[in-house]
Amino acid sequence: MVGDEHITKLRGPLKELKTCGRITVSKRGRLIAETIEAHGGIDCQGIIDAKHVLSGTTVTLGPKCDYHGDLTAPAVVMQKGAKVKASMFAVPEDPLALASLPEAEVLK
Repeated sequence: MVGDEHITKLRGPLKELKTCGRITVSKRGRLIAETIEAHGGIDCQGIIDAKHVLSGTTVTLGPKCDYHGDLTAPAVVMQKGAKVKASMFAVPEDPLALASLPEAEVLK
């Protein structure tokens, strides 16, 4: 996909959701997928349940967010109240290097 994705209710389970745009999960939204890739970033106020998440820009986890899944992003903003289940978070020293890594390397 090319554009932004707005999740306002249950979406999934999906094998993958990939977009060049931004993914926004509203307070009542729930996204379930094995792989999520959003080059425009992610803003989650609801629920994300995934195995692997890759974001090209900042990921924001809002105060009512419930997040589960490994995450690779250049920056993560976690607001007070966000719930994160045990996951692997990777924020590389050189965030621009994310774009040059093969997908298999990033989603290990």
